[in-house]
Amino acid sequence: MHLRQHLLLALWLINRQAPVVLETADLDGNNLTDIFLWAPSSGAWFEVFNTGSGFTYVQGSWSAGWDVYPADLDANGRADFFLYNPSNGVWVKAFNTSNGNFAYSSGAWSPNWSIYVTDFNADNRADVLLYAPASGAYMEGRNLSNADFSFTPSTWAARPSLG
Repeated sequence: MHLRQHLLLALWLINRQAPVVLETADLDGNNLTDIFLWAPSSGAWFEVFNTGSGFTYVQGSWSAGWDVYPADLDANGRADFFLYNPSNGVWVKAFNTSNGNFAYSSGAWSPNWSIYVTDFNADNRADVLLYAPASGAYMEGRNLSNADFSFTPSTWAARPSLG
């Protein structure tokens, strides 16, 4: 089966939910670009793994309504996922343990932050920037370990959006 057929099958299995988010990342640590498909309205997701000679996939689901960010949270070379629920402030680190399997840690912040994922300190572990456009408040969240963040709060002038 070719990549296009895998993607069409995955989109059909997601039940044509709109919108479907497509992200690329190395999900299995083999240094090849894989594809992650996510339907925010249903929570359904597919990981499409590039083996170098073809593609395999696994499917799963999380609750609907989460913002999902691919990021290497534990510096092991495999993309993990950072999930944030803007309605209640709950966040989850989904550590990619193997193809389609995850270990989780979670916590909660205030709701309605805009989240940006990056690596602030070059430790190969993704960090987060939380930004509240209405007030200009932001927090730099350094990813210290599998479950902890260290925060540095500050404020910019209020702006409608960074993006």
